[in-house]
Amino acid sequence: MKIYALLTISAFCLLMSERGNAQANEVLLWPKGAPGSEGKTGTEVSRTTGNGERFLNNIHKPSITCYIPLADKATGIAVIIAPGGGHRELRIDGEGYWLAKKLQDKGIAAFVLKYRLANEPN
Repeated sequence: MKIYALLTISAFCLLMSERGNAQANEVLLWPKGAPGSEGKTGTEVSRTTGNGERFLNNIHKPSITCYIPLADKATGIAVIIAPGGGHRELRIDGEGYWLAKKLQDKGIAAFVLKYRLANEPN
């Protein structure tokens, strides 16, 4: 991904935080389709465990979800979170969104990466 795209995503996320929006904002990394995913139109698959945690696979629209703290709580620290799952699925809640929300509450900006998977079935 080019640095310009990263700067655009960062600017969008910061704009949302300046408006007092503590909600997460998802931004597609390639709005017109990710390179190498041409012809892949299957829908994203979500599996939910007994405790309500979601695992994702069949991801063809990579994105980054921004959790920016409100200005009065911001520490100036930021992290990128790439949830695990053995490249077969993403543990998107427990190793992604839930963690990002906790960091946001502590004044740390967190960016959750939803990426394509190399070892998923088919």
